Amino acid sequence: LYAGTPKQNQEDRLKHGTDNRGSKCKAAKLKEEEVVEIKQLIKNKVKLKEIARIYKISESTIKAIKQNRNWAHITDKSW
Repeated sequence: LYAGTPKQNQEDRLKHGTDNRGSKCKAAKLKEEEVVEIKQLIKNKVKLKEIARIYKISESTIKAIKQNRNWAHITDKSW
């Protein structure tokens, strides 16, 4: 254990698998696979309202995914 900067602490969480991103967060309503599907639907120009209806989540959540404010760690490279 050592004192580090916030950036170092985040890097350590990712390195050791102790981060709480994505479905590891207890409040998450989606799984990584669903987010990949949602991002693909967005890419295919499906309306955000329709995607929200399909996944039973708010349209604002879909918009946040589209703008990479939520689930930003799920990238094209990770699909």
